[in-house]
Amino acid sequence: MSQLRLWAFCAVGCLGMMGCGRADLAREIGPASEPVLASLQAMGGIEAWRNPSSIHAQAVLTVYDDDGQFYSNLYHLDIDLDGRRMSVEADLPSGELTASIRLDGRSRLNVSGQKMDQALRDRLLRALEMTLHLAGGPGNFLYSPETARSAKSDRIAGKPLVRVSVGGDNSRALAYYFDSVTRLLEYVTSGADRPGGEGSIAAYTYQMMEGGRAFPQRILVTRIGEHVLLGDKPVLEVTFQDVRF
Repeated sequence: MSQLRLWAFCAVGCLGMMGCGRADLAREIGPASEPVLASLQAMGGIEAWRNPSSIHAQAVLTVYDDDGQFYSNLYHLDIDLDGRRMSVEADLPSGELTASIRLDGRSRLNVSGQKMDQALRDRLLRALEMTLHLAGGPGNFLYSPETARSAKSDRIAGKPLVRVSVGGDNSRALAYYFDSVTRLLEYVTSGADRPGGEGSIAAYTYQMMEGGRAFPQRILVTRIGEHVLLGDKPVLEVTFQDVRF
């Protein structure tokens, strides 16, 4: 049985357990819903992702500029995946930072008690928006205008994956790559999806939470490489701590 047929079988089983009245969920996600549904089930269950509770976490964000210089700090995050928004607080050396992050273009970031270079402000705002989007993982197909357009078998660094291309709004992601065995989301590409492209790729490492839910422990975003997707020039690294649902 091919990987895609196996994933389709798993997805049909998931929907069967949910009840036939909810089978329209697959149509809402898009034509390539099978890998997405199988991943949602493997990462804690479809119902948990359809009705997410607020997520409270601390995260160390390390943001890199084009010269490789970085800025790192600890942030307190309140994440509303379904609402596509996040509240942020952080202590700075001589002040504090607050931010209201939204994926509809209405994000705001405020710094008090000290000055912060505008270029760094802009990078932090983009990094926090990226963090919110990437934390949604496969749930983005439930919460956002992204749709699962098509699926095919693929490989990154020799690892067998299922690639799901994004239809609808693909301004934040072009493709999602799922592990063919564990069904966990492994990579998300943005801006480009081929070596040599002007884009980035996010790689996930997970922690298992209470109730069997998988949530990112670390997300590393790098520039796409010249000859391979996984480049070595970092853009953003997020390490989540003390995650509570």
